[in-house]
Amino acid sequence: MRQARFDHLGVFTYSAEEGTPAFALGDPVSEEEKTSRRGELMSIQQAISLEKNRGYVGRRLEVLVEKALGGASPVLIGRGHFQAPEVDGVIRLRTGGNPAEALHAVRQVEITGAGVYDLRGRLRE
Repeated sequence: MRQARFDHLGVFTYSAEEGTPAFALGDPVSEEEKTSRRGELMSIQQAISLEKNRGYVGRRLEVLVEKALGGASPVLIGRGHFQAPEVDGVIRLRTGGNPAEALHAVRQVEITGAGVYDLRGRLRE
């Protein structure tokens, strides 16, 4: 993982599934050990993801704006070309104008912040 430096990675705890070839192998690893291994892998990947996401800060990207979250200060949710729906992070956008105007369109965005999974940005006019 440290060498490959994946952009996105999912880690799942092994469980013997009836009807699969691996089911006959049994399950000799304790749940505690499985949880520990999963946690270690996720920790490594989260550090890699955060570093990669920080590399977007200051850049301008084309973002598909998909939805608006209401509240006192509306937030738009969008995705860049490198973010798959439902499984990868999103780009959270603050807007000073009417959020409905940006919905369902590809917009220019300046990335202003990064987290492990998501990016933050602002719409460019």
